[in-house]
Amino acid sequence: MKLGDKNIWADPNGIQIQGCQRDKDEEPTATDFVGKLQKNHAVDCSVANCGVFMCKSFIRNLDRNSYNITGNLSSRWIEQIGLESAQFNLVSSATVDYDRNKYIYHSSDSKNNPPIQKIETQVEVYPEVDFTKGVIGGVVGGLVLLALITAGLYKAGFFKSQYKQMMQNTSEDGPGNGGEAASPE
Repeated sequence: MKLGDKNIWADPNGIQIQGCQRDKDEEPTATDFVGKLQKNHAVDCSVANCGVFMCKSFIRNLDRNSYNITGNLSSRWIEQIGLESAQFNLVSSATVDYDRNKYIYHSSDSKNNPPIQKIETQVEVYPEVDFTKGVIGGVVGGLVLLALITAGLYKAGFFKSQYKQMMQNTSEDGPGNGGEAASPE
């Protein structure tokens, strides 16, 4: 991924919204997306490539529609800013588009414009933890500690065999020297 690549998705074609068709992709409007992202921590269409989806449905008064957006974010995108980890808000927005020659949108405000809903999802990108150094350090440290304990015990005489000392003691006493043995007459 080259520096300045503004696509946050691991697979841009993998973004899916059930029941909807991908209409177009929009390029970001900000030229300095790194500076803008560091200021407000919001990833929206001004700093990243956006996919526009069209969901055709007939909505009556008081009806509700619900859509799930699925896709995989790429952590490489945030690394090009120079950060290994970051916390930001991923902004998704939805609006109602309709044939204004055929239908009328009526609302309580005076403009009668369809509302734009924004959903902010808090995303935290963190580096993958590498336990290799800790495991190697623990193994080496454990072996050094074991060697020190063994050396200390050896110096204290823990590993000396007492069999030689017992043999020397019995040979000095000799067989039968320690007690009266019956002698043949």
